[in-house]
Amino acid sequence: MYLSKHIKNSILLFVATLLFFSCKKETTIITGNNKNAYLPLAIGKSISYHVDSTVWDDVNSVKTTVTYDLKYVMADTFSDNAKRLTYRVDIYRRANGNSNWKANNVMYITDADSSVEWFEDNVRFVKMVFPVIENYTWDGNRTVNLADPDLYYLNGWVYQFTNVGKSFSNGYAAYGDAVIVKQKDYHLNDLNTPGVTFVEKTFAQEVFAKNVGLVYRELIHYKKDGLLAFPKGYSLKMAAYENN
Repeated sequence: MYLSKHIKNSILLFVATLLFFSCKKETTIITGNNKNAYLPLAIGKSISYHVDSTVWDDVNSVKTTVTYDLKYVMADTFSDNAKRLTYRVDIYRRANGNSNWKANNVMYITDADSSVEWFEDNVRFVKMVFPVIENYTWDGNRTVNLADPDLYYLNGWVYQFTNVGKSFSNGYAAYGDAVIVKQKDYHLNDLNTPGVTFVEKTFAQEVFAKNVGLVYRELIHYKKDGLLAFPKGYSLKMAAYENN
């Protein structure tokens, strides 16, 4: 009886040990000095993107697609009202590689203790949290004013780290170490299905590469309400092609 119990306990301990190390092997964590590895912050740092933008105009029943380039340049720093280090990011735009860059917008990135906040077009997002752990989730839109009808579609988003440390290609450049941040994937019916009266789609995800920053962004949001109605919404794809 003692032998059987001893063997049983040994087997249970062995299995538990295997499970423990298996779980550790599957969990990727980025900590310590690598806190800002996937979103490095430094004055002078810049990333250039090829952009594809589509707008569905339900008033004029027109779908418009535009391609252009954007360049994000970290130009200066200051302390915000909470005395947190904040970077001013100047955004430049050009029609294509044969055009000159022109000032287009300004945004701000705040380095908090355990997160990075991204303030663009008067909307603040919690883009990154630390440590970076596979499958970790957070409310990246918790600082968004969801009472604004134009922003209400951002309600209920769950940000999630996936593919931590895996390679990624955005079609223009390849990165050996990146992390995908899934944000939203919702759709109801399809625009191309005949006879459908209501269609809604919201998809959002971003990819950050180690020692580079944001290298891919995709956002799609549109609605169609009525059999003969035209969709209303937009889509945006940004793919980095150059950085310093």
